[in-house]
This record gives sequence, structure tokens and C-alpha cells, in this order.
Amino acid sequence: MSSFSKGKFSTNQNFGKNIREIVNIEDIPIYFDQPLWFRVEQDGICLDVFLYLRKSSKLYVLGQDALLEGRNELPYFYRSKWFIDLDDGSFITFNDPTLYLDRSLLGGWWQLSGSIELAKRFIYNLSKKIYVEERNIVCYGASAGGYFVLALAGLMKESKIVADIAQVDLPSSPYKHNVPILKKAGIEKFRDIFYYWSRKEPPQNIFFLMNEKDTSHIVSQLYYFLEKINIIYTLEGNLIGNLNIIKYRNDDLSLRGHSPWQKDSLIYFLRSI
Repeated sequence: MSSFSKGKFSTNQNFGKNIREIVNIEDIPIYFDQPLWFRVEQDGICLDVFLYLRKSSKLYVLGQDALLEGRNELPYFYRSKWFIDLDDGSFITFNDPTLYLDRSLLGGWWQLSGSIELAKRFIYNLSKKIYVEERNIVCYGASAGGYFVLALAGLMKESKIVADIAQVDLPSSPYKHNVPILKKAGIEKFRDIFYYWSRKEPPQNIFFLMNEKDTSHIVSQLYYFLEKINIIYTLEGNLIGNLNIIKYRNDDLSLRGHSPWQKDSLIYFLRSI
């Protein structure tokens, strides 16, 4: 019986006429110009991916923010409709497999062992089949999704990494209330993004976007990020090839401080990298 309807990964999600298929990560099928929902099940990990593939030399990879209240039905594909705006390349966005450990989790930060590596393999195998070089892959994530793309930066050193109001270390972040739920689900040791980075070969292209109104994340997460870079890389002389800290401000009064860059500006930025 398909895990779409039975078992611990069962779901009631329905994305209309999309192709929904359980796939082999070593032989990902290719369907161009239509929305796709692929599921990979391997080593106890359920990796759900939304895709829209184009015959293009460019690929956009998006991570998943922490869920908001009322978004507990999995998988939840953040920004899946952005494939319309990012029409100069193929497009994929992930659901964090960690969320299946406990349906009350609002954020998993990819702490399920092996999940980041599985996502990287999916990206690698897919990009080879659609002839996209790593230097033409743009990875974007906001908040918890920023953790995802910054972790990927250590595994995909030539890609362009855009992390927006990112969390880099869960226990020190303003969203550490998820820590006890993850511990109860079996996560004993929490990994920051630097777990995935090589000390000798740091990533090459990182754009860290920061909403100047998000003071809690500037104080905790951006400071943590810069301090660790100083300790690990600057003191050893192994610098990130291209590191940009970009400040912006959202003046929409309906938005909280911890809100990503507004869509129009962000889409323009991602397309221009």
C-alpha cells in the first residue's frame, strides 16, 4: 500500500492534477513543464519534493520555513507557486522529513540524521539528468529554511546560497521551544550548519539577507554565524570565497520583525544572481 495513504508518512494533502509518485533517488524520472510531487523513502526518511522542471541550465532550490499554526498537514511545500515567477529555471522545494517524527512539530531544522544528505543527493542526481551545473544552482531559504540552505552550502560549494533571516543553530534561536519536542522524538544532539562545512574548503557563494527589524535574530543567529566563521575560518586563513551580508527593511506594518524580504524584491534578486 502506498505511503501516501497508509503508514507513518500518510497524508491527506492533494495538489490537484499534479503527478504524485514514489521515486528511486538514483533514477529520478523527468517530466518537463508540469507540477510534480515526488517522494523518496530511504533509511527511515521520507523526503517529499515539489518540482517544476524546465529545459533550462538553471535550477532554483527552496527550503522550508517553520510551519505556522494550522499548517500541520504534511507535506507542506512553502512557496511552491513561485515556479511561476522563477520561470528562467527549473524549480524544486522540499518538505523537511524531520517533521514526520512528531506531527506537533512546527519546525524540524532537518535534524533527522541523514535527511540533509538525502536532499543533497536528490539535487545532485536531478541536476545531472537535466544538465544543470552546480554553479548554476540557486538555493533560497528563510528562517528555518535558511538553516537548510546554509547546511547545503557545505555540501554544494559552488552553488549560490541565499539565506534570509536564517537560523543557524536551533538551541540558541528564538524558536528553541521546538527543542524538547525533538528530544522527545529521539534527536539527542543538535547540529548547527557548520556540522556540514569542511574546515579546509568553506563554501564559495553565500548571501545572508537580514531584515534590520529582526533584532532577535541579528543578536542571536547572525552573531553566532559570524563568530563561528571567525573561529573556524578566519583564524585558519580559509575564507569563504564570496560572503555578502545584505540588510533590508520591510516597512509593511502587517509584518512582524522576523519576516523575509518582500517577494518582488526577492524574486528580482534571485533571478539576478
